[in-house]
Amino acid sequence: MPTVIKADAGQDFLALLPRLTGYQPRNSVVLVAFRGRRTCGAIRFDLPDAAPLAVLRRFATSMIGMLCKIPDVDAVVPVAYTDECFGATDAVPQALFMDVLVHRAEISGFHVRDSLCVAADGWASFLDPDVPAGGHPLRQITASPVNGLADVEGMGVRADVRGETELPAVDLARTEQVARRLRRLHDDPASAGAGAAGACELADLALPEFLEHLLASPPDELSPEIVAATLWVLERPLFRDVAVIQWAFSAEMGLQALDDQLSWLEEGPTDETETGLLLWGEGPRPDPERIDAAIGLLLELAACAPRSARVAPVTMLAWLSWALGQSSRAAEFVQKALELDPEYGLASLVGAMVNGGRLPEWAFDVPPVDESTVHHVTPRRPRDHLPRAVSGR
Repeated sequence: MPTVIKADAGQDFLALLPRLTGYQPRNSVVLVAFRGRRTCGAIRFDLPDAAPLAVLRRFATSMIGMLCKIPDVDAVVPVAYTDECFGATDAVPQALFMDVLVHRAEISGFHVRDSLCVAADGWASFLDPDVPAGGHPLRQITASPVNGLADVEGMGVRADVRGETELPAVDLARTEQVARRLRRLHDDPASAGAGAAGACELADLALPEFLEHLLASPPDELSPEIVAATLWVLERPLFRDVAVIQWAFSAEMGLQALDDQLSWLEEGPTDETETGLLLWGEGPRPDPERIDAAIGLLLELAACAPRSARVAPVTMLAWLSWALGQSSRAAEFVQKALELDPEYGLASLVGAMVNGGRLPEWAFDVPPVDESTVHHVTPRRPRDHLPRAVSGR
C-alpha cells in the first residue's frame, strides 16, 4: 500500500526528501516534481561550479528539460544542497544559480512551490524574504517528526548518493578456490565439476534457469564451483547481456534475450530487437527488487573474482545502477570497470550514457497513484508560514 506523508513545513519537507530519494544529497540540486499536491519524482544533478551567468542559464535549461520528460508534472520544488555556509549575513548560498533555475522553471510553465537551500550551517527558503542571519538551524530538520514517521514506514537513507560501490570483504580461501576452479574451466570446461558442467551445457532453457537460481540464492552461500561457473558464463558478452536483461526484468525476458542473441549469431545483424532496446533504456520499467537482488549477487561475484574476471560483473553493476536512475553510482562502477579493461565495450557504452546525462526512458515514466490504495500519515505539529508540500511513496 503506498504511503503519503504530509510535510506542511519547510523543515519537514527537507527531512522527508532524502527518504524519497533514498540517499542524502550533497553538493547537489534536486528537482522534486509534483502532480498537483503530490510528489511524483525527484531528479538529482551535481551542483554547478561558479560560472558566468550564460553558462548557469544553460545548466538550468538542461535541468528543466529533464523535468519536462516526466508526464503531467505541473509544479516543482528545487532544493540546493551545498557545503557552503551562510556566514553572518542573511545571504543564502547558491542564490544566483537557484534564482536562474526558478526563472527557467517558471517560463517553462511550472509552478514553483518553493525553492530551498540546505547549507553546512543552516537551511532556508530562497522565496522567504525574512531569512534570519545564518539561516534556520539544521536541527529543525533532524528534529522533524517526519523522521520518525518515515522510519516506521521503512524509508531508509544511504549516506552517499552513489550508494554501495565497495566490494564486500571475502575470505581469502574462498577467492583462491574460485580462482582455481575458474582456471580449470578455462582449461577444460567439462572437467570442472558438476556445478560448472551444468552451467556450461547452455541449451536454450538451461541458461535462464541457471540465472534464476542464482538470483534466488543468498550470494555468500554460493559454492566456489557455482561462483566460478557464473564468472565463466559472464565472461562471454552474449550470456552477460542475457543475464543483465533477465535479472533486471524477468525470466521470460531473459529467454527472449537469449533467443535474440542466438538469432543474431546465426543470421547476422537484423533490426533492433526489443531486448536490444532495453539495454539502451527503452522499454518497460524493470523490476527494482530483482535489480537489488542482482546487485547483491554481482557485488559478491566481483569480490570473489580474480582481477582478470572482474570486469564483467562490475560493468553489469554499472548498467543496473543506471537502470535504477542512479547515474552517480553507475559512474563509480564504470570507472572501476575501465580501470580493469580500458577497452571493455559495455563499460564504455554505459559511461557514454552517464557522461552524456542520458537516463533510461522508464525513469520518466511515473505512473499515477490509485488514491483508493493510499495510506495517509500526518506529522502532529502546527502549520507554519512555509508552503505545504505533500510527498508520496
